[in-house]
Parts: sequence; C-alpha cells; structure tokens
Amino acid sequence: RINNPFNIRQANQGFVGESGEESGFVSFDDPMYGVRAADRVLSTYGRDYGINSIRGLLNRYAPPEDDNDTESYISYRSFQSRDQVSNSFANSNV
Repeated sequence: RINNPFNIRQANQGFVGESGEESGFVSFDDPMYGVRAADRVLSTYGRDYGINSIRGLLNRYAPPEDDNDTESYISYRSFQSRDQVSNSFANSNV
C-alpha cells in the first residue's frame, strides 16, 4: 500500500520516488523506490555511524526502545548467515 517494505520512518529525507507519509512512515510511488531508500539508509549506517555488524545494524534499525524483539532478530539473522553477530560485514556472509 505504501510501498515501504523496510518500514522507513518519515524524517524529511527526500528519497527518490517518495510520495508522502502514512502513520509516520514514508510512502513511495513503487516498491523499488522503497528498496532503494532502504539501501541508502543501510549505507548511511555504515558510512556515517560506523555500523558494520549484524548486532550494530539491528540495534539501530530495530531498536528495543521501539518495542522490537531486537535480540530475536539478531539471533535469527546470525543463524541464517551462519555468522557471529559481532563480526564485521567485511568478513561475513551477509
């Protein structure tokens, strides 16, 4: 409906394909714009915040303070990638 598969919150980012906001989340003209925006967000986490691990990424992307089950997400993603949660992405299968 809002073509935002990664649930990016609205913060006036000015993403390509952005068409508005619904309930605090960015809406996009097409799902691919939502995927492109997620790539930009994740790249920013690494470049601007030095986040380079599953644990760091998920603590930023889905923090427990927002009622997320962050530790379960970390465990699941670590199991799926067969990697340690603190390993750098440069050395992982992510």
